[in-house]
Amino acid sequence: MKNTHIFILVTLLIAFSLKADERPTINSLIGQEFIIEDTWTGQSFTLKKKEKDLIIVWKVFGSGVPIVSEKEYPVKIKSDWQFRFHTGSGENINNFQVSILDKGKVKVYLNGIRIYAKNNKLLTKKSR
Repeated sequence: MKNTHIFILVTLLIAFSLKADERPTINSLIGQEFIIEDTWTGQSFTLKKKEKDLIIVWKVFGSGVPIVSEKEYPVKIKSDWQFRFHTGSGENINNFQVSILDKGKVKVYLNGIRIYAKNNKLLTKKSR
């Protein structure tokens, strides 16, 4: 009887310590545009759903015209909270990583270096 109580107590302690991850998932980023400021007119990327896959729509802004180019790139999902994509080709490949942290904050990395992206709003559980 005493062993049964100890077993139940240990099971309950383990169950409470293994709570579910409360972070919003990458699906909450679908449709959000992230603007990256550069020394020219800027660029942006937007996560979109295309059939069953996720893609990035990459835009390069121009002066005199709103958008100089717009391309689609495939997304590699690393987890429910992180994805990667590559832009460019040949010697000009840029590796991006987008991660959602514990409190819903989004971080963007370019070739392993964190960069600032506008519309980097705090995600909430409701925005899933």
